Amino acid sequence: MPNRPTIVSVGRTKFGEHYEKEPEKLIEEAWLRASAEVNLERRDLEACYLSDYFLPITNKLGLEEGFLSELTELHVPMEVTRSVSA
Repeated sequence: MPNRPTIVSVGRTKFGEHYEKEPEKLIEEAWLRASAEVNLERRDLEACYLSDYFLPITNKLGLEEGFLSELTELHVPMEVTRSVSA
């Protein structure tokens, strides 16, 4: 891998409203889609950058980083950019 920031994969859930799903399931679904596209090993990653759109009423802002780190067992720094709507 080059010594510069590189997007190696992108995963997302199907576009639409997912009121029936917990945020953890949406995070897992997006991760599984992203990781299925490439063959990543832990040594290939120095950090992960996430972006999401959660309404304030979810009460789970800040959940993504820790949950994704645990789910993937990557244990690398994870930074989130967030869009929030009132």
